[in-house]
Amino acid sequence: GISELPDQQMTAYAVYPAAESALSGTSVSVNIPASQTYAADGFSASYPMAAVTSDGEHFTFSNLATVLSLPLKGDAAIKSITIEAKGGEGLAGAAAIDFADGTPILKAAAEGFASSVTLNCDPAVKLNTETETVFNFILIPGDYSALKITVTDTQTDDMHPNGRTTTKETQAVTLKPGTVKDFGMALGIPYGWNL
Repeated sequence: GISELPDQQMTAYAVYPAAESALSGTSVSVNIPASQTYAADGFSASYPMAAVTSDGEHFTFSNLATVLSLPLKGDAAIKSITIEAKGGEGLAGAAAIDFADGTPILKAAAEGFASSVTLNCDPAVKLNTETETVFNFILIPGDYSALKITVTDTQTDDMHPNGRTTTKETQAVTLKPGTVKDFGMALGIPYGWNL
């Protein structure tokens, strides 16, 4: 949507996707899905972008979220991957784009945010033992005390009727807006996570 900010007559903003946003003062409410879908060589469709212009005609869009990239290899078939903010911070869900300083900033909302994000693979994604398969998440940027990553594959047994899980945790991590964060490196796995 395109609109004039109420306290700055010559400044206009634009937000994508427009259908999912609502203006309140100098802030636009958006939603980063807590349930995302795996896309080969890409990421989930809901990637918020915003722009500010002073002439009301020419917009330059900025990417506001962080793409978190998790490389995996092995012989498992991946059913889902969940990332949880151990400190309860908002990784997804209710968020707001703040235009108050003239530069759009994406932050978790005061309430209604989600501290975990699940990337669903339907059908399951079969890994390769030689080359990495990259799984991308769209997340709200910020400082996180620790993140827990849980990978669920399709192997079942008596102890894992819904699939075997493998878990790893990070130290404190900063997710910067408009960037791709390679989680393999963040987890100390320079050549991918082997499952």
